[in-house]
Amino acid sequence: MADSLYEGENQPMPSNNKLFIHKSVIFVTTRIEEGLPLVATPYMKLILQSALAGALEKYPVKIVGILVMGNHIHLVLVVENPEDVSSFMEYFKRETALAINRLLGRRKRKVWEDGYDSPTVLDAEKLIDILAYIYTNPQQARLVNTIEDYPQLSSWNEFLSGESSKTLIPTFRRDAVPTLSGPHSKKQAQRVYEEIVSKSKHQKELRIDPFAWCECFADTIGMSPSHAIELVVKKVKYREWELQKKKGENVLGRDALLQQDMRVPHTPKKWGKRMICLASDKLKRIEFLQWFFSQKREIEKVMLRWKEKLIPPKLPPGFFLPGGRMTASLLPFVFEL
Repeated sequence: MADSLYEGENQPMPSNNKLFIHKSVIFVTTRIEEGLPLVATPYMKLILQSALAGALEKYPVKIVGILVMGNHIHLVLVVENPEDVSSFMEYFKRETALAINRLLGRRKRKVWEDGYDSPTVLDAEKLIDILAYIYTNPQQARLVNTIEDYPQLSSWNEFLSGESSKTLIPTFRRDAVPTLSGPHSKKQAQRVYEEIVSKSKHQKELRIDPFAWCECFADTIGMSPSHAIELVVKKVKYREWELQKKKGENVLGRDALLQQDMRVPHTPKKWGKRMICLASDKLKRIEFLQWFFSQKREIEKVMLRWKEKLIPPKLPPGFFLPGGRMTASLLPFVFEL
């Protein structure tokens, strides 16, 4: 178990506390500060996939699920080395931000909101709800009626396959991304994609493991992919039916999404609520939060005394000091998920 409650030496504790546990499942959401740049064009999907593949190569996690919306992205991850998660997200956000700024002809403009939400998922029932939630995000936003119609990057097809997938993605230098010019069109989007690919000299593997989570919960070890697929698909299709019945058939549609211009201005109207954990069982969530905050209090005491140079740093087992100073090895988690 490792802790990223502190992300830098001599910095105050951030409001979005983070805890990454070996072989736990986390639900990551990160948002664009302004605009809707994450369009469903070939070049944007390539940029996102290339950044994910590069992040995986350097900082391995297991990607269970992906769903990209115009101004945010959902990822369901299984933590391998807890120390890699923050670096994985930093790499992904940095590389995509640089590419987006180049496309828009901007220099050093902030693209992503600070931080990201990454609550620990405490049980399989809640995770199945989360998977159904991300795969109905476009329908809830009235972009399409079914997840099959959604043209932006998602792991829906990999999920339905019941197997892990490996895709070789072209990688490219940052200066391979051109600046968009002139009115947006399908031809322009294809030309930009081809220009980036033509400058690619290497490929990296993007691996999706849609059922890696089954080994993370005691009640789903050995669960068959077919059973998991049935549970999620049933929820997704019911939610789609419910939305069509409530809000009607009027959606933006696949063709319109494929023709969206990433330069269209947009001001976000809502922001996600940051959470520490998610569970279907309220008591399990309360127990986890009690443990979490008890550890946080201990860490705060140690950090205060360390800064005052009163004692050598000694954190609770499994936690690490900021700045890479290791004071505890990776130990089995003391809280049963």
